[in-house]
Amino acid sequence: MDIFSDCGTILPSAHQSISYSLKDNLKTSFMSVAVMICDFGYHIDSDSYSFSQSATCDKNGNWTQNLNERKCQAIGMIFL
Repeated sequence: MDIFSDCGTILPSAHQSISYSLKDNLKTSFMSVAVMICDFGYHIDSDSYSFSQSATCDKNGNWTQNLNERKCQAIGMIFL
């Protein structure tokens, strides 16, 4: 039987929340999906108009995307 590593909790930054596909003590285990969602009026810093990003916990204990490095920034307003 294989034993898989835990990927660890992703800490949300300002203006974002993190949710997981699995609950309680399994939320950061193999095959769990973490979703980072920016608050209303914000988007992911390096991806114009994207409000969320996901990552999957792999069998080696690593998230497929480093959501800890992603930030949410305010959407700019354009006045005509």
